[in-house]
Amino acid sequence: MTRPVRFLVIAILLSSCSESTSAPTAPRTALVETTTGPVQGQDDGNLYTYFGIPYAAPPVGRLRWKPPQPVTPWTEALETIVPEEPVIPGAPPVIPVPKCPQTLFGGDVSAGFVGPVDEDCLYLNVVTPKMGSALPVMVWIHGGGNVLGEGLQADGGTSGTRLAETANVVVVSMNYRFGPFGFLAHEALTEESEHDASGNYGLMDQVAALRWVRDNIEAFGGDPDNITIFGESAGGLNTCALTMSPHAKGLFHRAIMQSGTCYRPWPMLEAAHAHGERFAELAGCDTESDVLACLRGKSWKELHDAWAPDPAEVGFIGYAFVLIDLERKYQQWSPILDGDFFEEQPIASMKNGTFNQVPLMIGFTSEEGRLFGWLAEDEAVGAGFDIDENNYRDLIAYILGDNISLADSAVAGPYAASKFPDPGDAYASAATDALFRCPVLEQASTTSAHVPTYIYEFRYPNADFALDNIAPLPSLNRSQFVGWGDGAFHSADIQYVFGVPSLQTKDEFAPGTVDAQLWETMRGYFARFARTGDPNGDGTTEWPQFSNDDPRMLALDSTIETANDGPFEACAFWEGTDYLIPSY
Repeated sequence: MTRPVRFLVIAILLSSCSESTSAPTAPRTALVETTTGPVQGQDDGNLYTYFGIPYAAPPVGRLRWKPPQPVTPWTEALETIVPEEPVIPGAPPVIPVPKCPQTLFGGDVSAGFVGPVDEDCLYLNVVTPKMGSALPVMVWIHGGGNVLGEGLQADGGTSGTRLAETANVVVVSMNYRFGPFGFLAHEALTEESEHDASGNYGLMDQVAALRWVRDNIEAFGGDPDNITIFGESAGGLNTCALTMSPHAKGLFHRAIMQSGTCYRPWPMLEAAHAHGERFAELAGCDTESDVLACLRGKSWKELHDAWAPDPAEVGFIGYAFVLIDLERKYQQWSPILDGDFFEEQPIASMKNGTFNQVPLMIGFTSEEGRLFGWLAEDEAVGAGFDIDENNYRDLIAYILGDNISLADSAVAGPYAASKFPDPGDAYASAATDALFRCPVLEQASTTSAHVPTYIYEFRYPNADFALDNIAPLPSLNRSQFVGWGDGAFHSADIQYVFGVPSLQTKDEFAPGTVDAQLWETMRGYFARFARTGDPNGDGTTEWPQFSNDDPRMLALDSTIETANDGPFEACAFWEGTDYLIPSY
């Protein structure tokens, strides 16, 4: 498997290259005492790695669809996981921390080359320099549409080793429940809850991991009073969700959201209950007298198969099919306005200033939608779905929650297929703006009244793509798409935060290249933000705070500059329209 395949969506964010301000100290040993027992790390040059530390009890049996519970303490040193030789020759080593139940590739949940999949999956990972104390802590929340992914990628692409070493920070990542295991709401679950709520279990996992970090990270050289959360795609959305929840108050001090925001309504609990009833029906439990006993009595594989997309229909990377699911065959999963984890809609929290007020960095790529178009149309990797003149308007209406009149206006206006080389290109442009760029600008316009807010757009068009000719995996041929070429696609910038090239055939960015410079520059901005709340310094291009009086962002390309074009112009079309819709 490859870091690419791992999840194109995956994650990234943070980093930096500035020097730590902590005073030099004697090197720590790899043996660390935590609140639940001793943990033995692995020596990795200038770093210690701790892959696979349990932060909550296994969410199995009666604990399925329950808030995370405390882990059972231990007394003997817990040996953390050592990377293993890959199944595929030439691939990166596999780090076999169990990942949560998910559809991996082509519907295969047992692909050995990506490591184990198990419901016992609530583990986190710590990568820390051997020297230093009170180091900034960066907690990574992975992406994957809230249906797949893992904290460090099995091949280590987001483990944080290069980020920790070059930026002198502690990097933490975690696995959390997703899909129906992490976001199922059902009336029966709400009735058994002491808070009269259900769903959001995956977010509760993230809060539990943050509590673990607060209570333990000092022993690993980190500063519990300087924690930054960051994530990409669904990880960005979840990072935003944590800034909106009173459950996460005080657990972090800055937040970075990449290609993911929550400036749109959460599904209401009533709608989520109906969503859960459909899941129970798919699982064959809807007619049982005790629905929960039935659901908890099934194996995770049975529950997975009840909702997961059919690989014969959606292709190798099936989860992306949800953006072209015109027949509404497949369920989506997202945070829920449950009245407990969230007390109000995020837009209201942002406007009222009732969110967890910390400095924010929010970014997007200039051509987010390209990835989803590629994965829809490609026959080897995706669904083989042809975006053409006959279905283009319906696809736009679909991502707008069946707002036909708005879709007609978009198709007749700035997103007319005739203005693009191909209808797929037009679809990618509309999806980029309506789902990513414009919600970010609206969020920045709101949060900047309360907290320092920095916005960036990643524009570099020549980033490697994870599925470019990676034998023996299906290879996505981007050249087949008329007018699409390369571009700053969704997830393209992750590699420039963690310093791990997306393409398996590259071990590092060649010195002196644009890629190497971009990795150094992004690392610097993100690490300085994590360290102080201000990304500026070290002689880099000045990055202004976003302001409604002076709405500027940082444009990241082969050259770095501030800008007020691109999305600012495109998003004028969406102002005052009802394009911000819940996930379902």
